[in-house]
Amino acid sequence: MSERRYADISAEERMEWFHESYGNVLDGGRTFECILLALGDYLSKLADVASADAAMAALLNDWLGAETRDAREWRTYVSDNSSMFFSAMGHGPVMHNLLAYAEYGIVLPVEDEAGDWAEHIQAMIDQVDAFWQATPIKQWGLEEFDEIGPLLTWAKGRWALDNNEPIEPAALARLGNVSERSIRNLMSKKDKGLRSENGKVLASDALAWLRVRPDYWDSIWQRQEHDDHEQAAEPVEDAYVFVPVSRDGSIFHPGLRGANGYRVGAKGSERDFDTFEAALTHLHALSHPYWRRQNANGAWVIVSGIRWERLSERELSDFADDPERRLQSVL
Repeated sequence: MSERRYADISAEERMEWFHESYGNVLDGGRTFECILLALGDYLSKLADVASADAAMAALLNDWLGAETRDAREWRTYVSDNSSMFFSAMGHGPVMHNLLAYAEYGIVLPVEDEAGDWAEHIQAMIDQVDAFWQATPIKQWGLEEFDEIGPLLTWAKGRWALDNNEPIEPAALARLGNVSERSIRNLMSKKDKGLRSENGKVLASDALAWLRVRPDYWDSIWQRQEHDDHEQAAEPVEDAYVFVPVSRDGSIFHPGLRGANGYRVGAKGSERDFDTFEAALTHLHALSHPYWRRQNANGAWVIVSGIRWERLSERELSDFADDPERRLQSVL
């Protein structure tokens, strides 16, 4: 990074960075895919393979609208559509927002949230922890694919320091972007090391060490203005915005206005907006971006975003003028 320290970066910019880079560090959706596949394996042992396939196909059809001609195809459907699960599962959006807190020390705007952000953070940690504890990760041999446990370690570590409590070595290592062995080596030093208590690093020592780490994002949610996110989605002075990009390279752009405006959101929870800016703001606040666009037959279909791209207003205008225009595909 440049000479500018992470501590100087506003909540607004951190939100943009988070949405742009989401999935590069941790992505609970990858764990959800493994859990679903393991659930099918478990059901096949509880009953039989045919019954398990039928049950999983019915579950996916009822839950996500999956239409598999053969029940045995449900595994292929899971593998091909894993990016949908994170937002479709009840815990997915919470994990998405918890990662923003764990990594960047911010709280994402939440609809209808009363504004007690400390209580909100604790509730997110408790919800994700309860789900993780109830999932037989170890019994099903999913430790290698578990990205929920590391998320909890990271979030709980930041929460401990935010409340001036001792922190687990693994969590401090995550916050400081070093190995856990490095932290334990510092804990073993008698002079100029990290003082510990019951195996955890004292908050004062941990914070003093973190503040000189070049990769540490300090917590700023306590002083964060929660209208920052709405402002971030509007065109900034240099006329650049972050827009979602689908797997085939199509993007959300001003040319996608339908009869009722811009329709965004997952199936069953879509909303219409009169302006592109308002719709984009809502997409930024979602755990996973979905929007409607016309296909080759003129039908309005739901598109799922897999990444975010920083584009200028001029580039957005080019997409609006050419419906077939695409960014580089990641198929």
